[in-house]
Amino acid sequence: MNKIIKRFGAICISIFIIFTLCMPCLADEAEKVIRVGSFEDTFNYVDEHGVRRGYGYELMQALAGYTGWKFEYVKCDWSNCFEKLENGEIDIMGDISYTDDRAEKMLYSEEPMGEEKYVLYANLSDNDIVSSNFKSLDGKRVGVLMGTEPENMLTEWENKNGIHTEHVNVSGNSDVETKLDNDEIDCFVSLEESLWSERGISCVTTIGKSGIYFAMNKERSDIKKELDYAMDQLDKDSPFFKADL
Repeated sequence: MNKIIKRFGAICISIFIIFTLCMPCLADEAEKVIRVGSFEDTFNYVDEHGVRRGYGYELMQALAGYTGWKFEYVKCDWSNCFEKLENGEIDIMGDISYTDDRAEKMLYSEEPMGEEKYVLYANLSDNDIVSSNFKSLDGKRVGVLMGTEPENMLTEWENKNGIHTEHVNVSGNSDVETKLDNDEIDCFVSLEESLWSERGISCVTTIGKSGIYFAMNKERSDIKKELDYAMDQLDKDSPFFKADL
């Protein structure tokens, strides 16, 4: 009887040890780490206190409640974020307009994450641009991220209004501020956001708007499937979540 008890005890200890060793594996499998490309725009940024904020960030956090994802943010800029996404250095990025060319290189969420408006801004106190007279923009240097949907919108708006401008490439908000200070641009295209009015910059007009999506590495259909499910469930559970956000 003692031998049986000892043998049973040894088996129980062995099972406990095996279960303990497997626990980290089970935890890793349950918590999928998703590498998110962050190019520090109004949708996803780190504030002066080191806290990550923005519409895209908050939406991702809400979706993680359905997917169980853990996020690892990878800093990049517009010139290399797409490259990192394509070669697998990052898994997903938000705030991306849909184009057929991009759809051949990456996966898109089924539903848009939101809509963004593109605004033509200028410091009206520093130049002769008049918001009520679009012709005053003729010959001006317009800062815009070239080769993107905002530039296409700008070109269409100019053609519609019979205006000819010089497009100057800008890589982000800090680059816009630098070029304004150095008198390299007269006005610029940016998302609709309050920070410009806080700095004395005026809205001349809205040139267009578009739906924006999450884009994923072409090989990560698993992420797309989980993301689409989470977005659908969030819409069902909280129909006004994105509007409130």
